[in-house]
Amino acid sequence: MRSLSSIHWRSPKRWLSRGSSSTIWFALKSCFARLLGEPVPHDSTNTDTLPQLDELDRRLTAANQWLAAYHDGLKPGQLQEPIRFVFVDGKQGMLSREEAIFHLVNHGTYHRGAIGHALDRADGNRPADTYTVFIHGAEPERRNA
Repeated sequence: MRSLSSIHWRSPKRWLSRGSSSTIWFALKSCFARLLGEPVPHDSTNTDTLPQLDELDRRLTAANQWLAAYHDGLKPGQLQEPIRFVFVDGKQGMLSREEAIFHLVNHGTYHRGAIGHALDRADGNRPADTYTVFIHGAEPERRNA
């Protein structure tokens, strides 16, 4: 989010990046509801009114913490359990919990790539955003293993 704040506030690229960040959050909230067997809180994949960057940062940080805690709290075998749901477009779906979590990671990666592209086009500061950067930041002892 710090990198997005470097783009002029009227730039279409900043709007695109805020929209992509908001879409990530909407997907997270929908998938969390499905993982818990609760109703999906949204009837679309984004909002007409985009939250400000600081609010998106707060939401995404909280969502990441929730997902990590959820995953860590699963008992053996629960990752393979199927979850059945209805997509926003009304079609039926079924994924294992593991596939749903993978979908969230993959979906976020796709949108972060779009945000990175917008940052490049706007001459913004694009942070390194790869799995190896993440894992070495989370577990620095692996850097020189």
